[in-house]
Amino acid sequence: MASDPRPHRLPLGLGLLTLVTLTWAGAWHWVLFAALTLHVRVPWWSLSAWAHGLWFTLALGGMLVCHELGHLWACRRYGLAVSGPYFLPAPFALVGTMGAFLRLQGAYGSRAQMIVVGASGPVAGFAWTALASVVGLRWSTPIVDPGTNLVRFGTPHLLSWISRAPHLALHPLAAGAWLGCLVTMVNLLPFEHFDGGTILHGLWPEAARLTSVGMFGVAYLLSAGAAHGHLTWLIVAICAVIVLLSAGLQPTPPPERLPRSSYGWAVGAVICLVLSWTAL
Repeated sequence: MASDPRPHRLPLGLGLLTLVTLTWAGAWHWVLFAALTLHVRVPWWSLSAWAHGLWFTLALGGMLVCHELGHLWACRRYGLAVSGPYFLPAPFALVGTMGAFLRLQGAYGSRAQMIVVGASGPVAGFAWTALASVVGLRWSTPIVDPGTNLVRFGTPHLLSWISRAPHLALHPLAAGAWLGCLVTMVNLLPFEHFDGGTILHGLWPEAARLTSVGMFGVAYLLSAGAAHGHLTWLIVAICAVIVLLSAGLQPTPPPERLPRSSYGWAVGAVICLVLSWTAL
């Protein structure tokens, strides 16, 4: 008997729509890049802008795909049932997406599963981001005046270590990698249901929820009365609250002796967090 295609229609439809919104956002990045480096005005609706915008889609969209495939691989390894992945389109110029997620159907069977599933996505996605960063920065152009935050260079550690230029006009591929670093960093913060929170829950359940509450306080302090740019922390905290309210608290698996491989995945996630850290 043929399987029912209807459960796949929503993920497929969201994925195609996200492809469109990402490329639209990439077109805006090309408009900025062309104005700063080629000194020409390219209309965002032109075929040229959308064609070059595909580089942004390749970087950020590729990161999201690799991220979700990493989670999916780990879930199937442990026999965990999931639905999705669901890619979230967003009509925001220069961004084009609100990320992606898988929905776990049931609970984790062990703390080791929480660690590996939580870390596999960011590690896989960051590997793609690193590749896009190397190529994208080669295609980017040093400039004297950074102009806006969108072309300010040096905030993610990964990008600043690859290139020492103080300011760059980011090619759409590099701009997608920049945002890939930002998404990876935010996702690895120890909020409940974020990958960072899931990993910490597997490593140290007693501290995970306390740390999650503490992160809300840290985000608020960084945003309250802060200077330009720090309002982003408040947005991150609001998103974390929405996720928590929609999904509830994660149940804690029974105590166990964690295998060494679990710690290896956790260390890999920490390395990704450090390399992707972005000053907001």
